[in-house]
Amino acid sequence: AAPSLFNDLFINACLEKENEFSVEDLRQLYQWQLWQKESKSNITLNPSLQEKCHQAFLMTVPTTSALQNDVFSQLSSLGFKPEEEVL
Repeated sequence: AAPSLFNDLFINACLEKENEFSVEDLRQLYQWQLWQKESKSNITLNPSLQEKCHQAFLMTVPTTSALQNDVFSQLSSLGFKPEEEVL
């Protein structure tokens, strides 16, 4: 069987580069960590890196996606009055 990409080597590499990650990198790592948790994986970042990722995710101002804008426009053109929501 092929080794898993997300293993202890991956976690160690993340820890070694912890202070080199951009805000975008940290946000993506946060989403990866959520995916690991949802998948009930035993692979996890250390608590300090998890917190750094979480803070980067929280400080980002949410924006609507192009898809959401398209759906809003199409529903509006059909006479509906959708309310936009950004999570």
